[in-house]
Amino acid sequence: MRLSQMSCHFKKVIDFSYEIWNTVYMEMNNVGNVQAQVEQSDLQSQSLPVNPKNKTKSVFLVVFVLLGFILFGGGGYYLGTKNAQQTQPTQPNDQNQNYPSPTTTVFQPSSTQTPIINIKTGYPKRQFDPTKKFFSSRDYPNEVTSIVDTELVGMRCTARLTCVSPYTECTYYPEGADTSKPPSRNTDPQLLNLIKEANKTIDKETVMGIPARDIEEVTLCDTEDGRQILRYKTGGGGGGAGSVDYIGLGNSGNVINKIVAIQENIAYFGCYQPLQLAKSNILYYQCGGGDGPAGSSTIYKINLTNKTSSSLLQCTSVGDESGNVTLTCK
Repeated sequence: MRLSQMSCHFKKVIDFSYEIWNTVYMEMNNVGNVQAQVEQSDLQSQSLPVNPKNKTKSVFLVVFVLLGFILFGGGGYYLGTKNAQQTQPTQPNDQNQNYPSPTTTVFQPSSTQTPIINIKTGYPKRQFDPTKKFFSSRDYPNEVTSIVDTELVGMRCTARLTCVSPYTECTYYPEGADTSKPPSRNTDPQLLNLIKEANKTIDKETVMGIPARDIEEVTLCDTEDGRQILRYKTGGGGGGAGSVDYIGLGNSGNVINKIVAIQENIAYFGCYQPLQLAKSNILYYQCGGGDGPAGSSTIYKINLTNKTSSSLLQCTSVGDESGNVTLTCK
């Protein structure tokens, strides 16, 4: 495009120069003819003398004018195109432009933050050791231990996390940690948002007529089939009386679907140990409490589909003044 414009410009300069040259050339011929006529008519005394050097001067003049047109015209065109190139904005070439591919923002905890889940390798099928005693000298019931691994859904669960309103962090002691030292802290926004949503689902008052309190403790289990099971416990009065444990299901939108509420009239009661999740959608959870020789432990069967719960096995211990302990299971 630039070469064609420059060629057109120089063509106009050359055409214009040619017209000047042609005019001057004709005038020079006219002068020569007049001089010849004067010499032939012997009228030299009556006519102005014609200096032959004028013809040479005219030639130099024409050449000078032509060079001026070429230099000034070409230089002006060059400067004009140069300035246009500098001031004209650059237009992107969509065909050759490399655009960054879209990225998906994924939550990543900071390097100094303790992970939410105290993760073991993979998803354990059982969250307890079936070879150990369930309570005192009583073994785990056969219904729990007889379910084969292929009929269980693997889970990864956190430790018991203490989380107090307004839920800016949770504290906990990992398994085997020294409880005489400060606890670990976690500020995972996904977990904290889940707790805030769960706090909206608690009952207004307990079955004992005590006004409900905010959530103070949670356990989060992540299942291998993509579900989140949240156990959340409200605060209680003296000796932990009046606290309620809830089991809820969460989804990716941090919405909690409350399944059941579990409460027993015993000091420091809580559902502290998830046991296992069957593919029949039955969750087995161990709850209990007590103070001194008096205590209890119950295995609850929680139907996540029907939102119901029932006691599979409950054992209680009672001590007398002599220090004898009586164990009762039903």
